[in-house]
Amino acid sequence: MSMTWYLRTHYQDPQRGEVRQRQYLDNGEVWVTVDGDRSLLCRFDPAQVATARAAVYAARLGDLADIPATTADLAIMTYEWELGDSAGRWVDAAYPRVLPETVDQMEEFLLGLEKDAE
Repeated sequence: MSMTWYLRTHYQDPQRGEVRQRQYLDNGEVWVTVDGDRSLLCRFDPAQVATARAAVYAARLGDLADIPATTADLAIMTYEWELGDSAGRWVDAAYPRVLPETVDQMEEFLLGLEKDAE
C-alpha cells in the first residue's frame, strides 16, 4: 500500500508548548501526532480519499500568501500538500485568528470526513 501523503499539517502553540501534526495518506490512513505521540486517527475509503484530495485542491493553498504573526500569543499552522500538479507549503502564523475562508472550509470538510470514518 502507498504511504505517500497528500496533506500534512503542523500546529505549534508556543505559549502552551503544544505541537500537533496530521498526515493524510493516499492509502486512506489519517495519522495524528500530539506532543510526539503518534496514532492512527481513522482510515478513509477510496471515495473519501478522492473527496479529501479535492477539498485540499479546492482550498488553493498555493494561491495564498503566508500570514505573519499579529500578536505573540497566536499559534502557527503549516500546511504542506502534494497533489500531483500542485505541491507546496503555506504558513499561517496568526492561526486561528486569521484564517482564509477557503482554508476554514477545507478544515471543516476534513474534520467531517474524519468523523464519518471513525
